[in-house]
Amino acid sequence: MACIFANLPETLKIRTLDNQVVEVTGKLINESKVLKNAFEMNEDPEVGEMIVPFESTALMMALEFLEFFDLDEPHYPDFDRQVFIEANWPAMKFLAGMSDDNKAIMTHVVDYLECERLMDCIVVYILNGVDNLNNSTHIIRRQFFGDCKSYTEEEKEEIIKIRGHCRSWS
Repeated sequence: MACIFANLPETLKIRTLDNQVVEVTGKLINESKVLKNAFEMNEDPEVGEMIVPFESTALMMALEFLEFFDLDEPHYPDFDRQVFIEANWPAMKFLAGMSDDNKAIMTHVVDYLECERLMDCIVVYILNGVDNLNNSTHIIRRQFFGDCKSYTEEEKEEIIKIRGHCRSWS
């Protein structure tokens, strides 16, 4: 995304809850409504640092996630979910590789900073996961209510996999 402000700094320092200072590129300001508003409201173009209510590791995860996108391109989300997934496959793969705890922590950062590009990707990832879970519901139902001896080996493996996912959510 092209810079909106003529006096946008090359870098910006962000102080986190764990008192770490993380230097980020000015492009993050364009991606974050919160940082953009804070920068607009500050009359001094040489802003020292901005303070955020999360730890540096959480911010670093969000910054790593942001690296999967071309920030010089404007963000116009495609509402065809499959097209969106294919266009953002590396970012979707990054999300899939994260632990649920880290996804939750990073989502808090993305939500706080109001980064629409990242939030759209997270929402599509979640919706895709819900669809996958709904598609396997019939297997779970048969496991509890059906004849367990009539399962194929593939169905048994799928049930074991689903049980593992359900346990990790508990």
